[in-house]
Amino acid sequence: MVKLLTYCLLICLLISMETQQIKAGTNTDCINLGVLAELKKTYSDTPHRFGLEITNGVKAGIEYLKQKNNGRCFNQIDLDIGGTISNIPEIILKEKRIKYYIGLGLSHYVSVALNALNQTKGLLITPTAANDELNYSGSRSIMMFPRNSMISKELTQYAFSKGIKNVITVYAENSKTSINSKNGFRKHFSKLGGKVVGEFAVRRNTVNLSQYLNKMKKLEFSHVFLPLLELEATKAVNFFIQNKLTSSFIGTNGWGNYYEVMNMYLKDKEFNAILPLVYTYRLRNRENDYFIHYVKDKQSVLPSHLSAFSFDSVLLLNKLIETCPNIVNENIELCLKKSLPLNSTTGLIKDVEILNLKRDIKIYEYKNTRK
Repeated sequence: MVKLLTYCLLICLLISMETQQIKAGTNTDCINLGVLAELKKTYSDTPHRFGLEITNGVKAGIEYLKQKNNGRCFNQIDLDIGGTISNIPEIILKEKRIKYYIGLGLSHYVSVALNALNQTKGLLITPTAANDELNYSGSRSIMMFPRNSMISKELTQYAFSKGIKNVITVYAENSKTSINSKNGFRKHFSKLGGKVVGEFAVRRNTVNLSQYLNKMKKLEFSHVFLPLLELEATKAVNFFIQNKLTSSFIGTNGWGNYYEVMNMYLKDKEFNAILPLVYTYRLRNRENDYFIHYVKDKQSVLPSHLSAFSFDSVLLLNKLIETCPNIVNENIELCLKKSLPLNSTTGLIKDVEILNLKRDIKIYEYKNTRK
């Protein structure tokens, strides 16, 4: 009788332990997902707002998979990069529990992370890094945003079709992304028969163009190509308008999704710009509808491609692991191809070039009128 009672108690204990394990499954069985972003302060390269957009996008993606009931469970671990680029490889090397990362929207931040990812056999999905040099076979980083060369090609084709023949470029000489865009634009525009009649280098965060004024006055051009971030582009646009050189520009995705900064600082200026559009919150599809509904109460600014493509990154990672359960030890490029098509915030993504997803790029004309 004692043996029978002991046996029954043992069975009950095992059942209880199994039940507790099942209940705790949301924590113990989830896949650790590191989110690399600026989470505490604002720095010149990485505003705190960017970190908020990345983390909100990832949270939305994880919740979306939970609602679908057929996705992986991810345990989001936010990793603050602390405003110093050298922190990134150290964080990756120390995080033995994490193999999958989302974040680092700037190309030079991704470049610094690659060696550490190689050492740890980790995988990074970057929502907005766009430098062409990041897209190569064997890389451990997947790019969710169209590369600079793809955007430059679309911009030049549109500009040339509108009869634009002569342009000048103002670029940041201490930014690989700006240089990358400048070179791509010149290459594609020249092939079409257009001419870049002058290229003028500035430093990020300063944009001193007065030294070039006399030289610019001697050149014949209708538009200025500005592969600069929004604050720098604002200073450049203001310079050209004030000196009555031109009020027509060609911009890049660095100008921001909704040109809030341009509108704020140039509200009394009239100018027009040819701009690329990869994402807008106005897109109507199941994924974007869910994403917008989730983030609208969690941040004060309109959601940009940074948060939208962080959301998409979670959906892609889910498909990658479904297709190749041990992807970090497999051919990432091949697994990525097998994981497509992917339903995303910009619609169905059907193709990839090496490790860069191919999204539609639309070009439109932006007009800023005096308010």
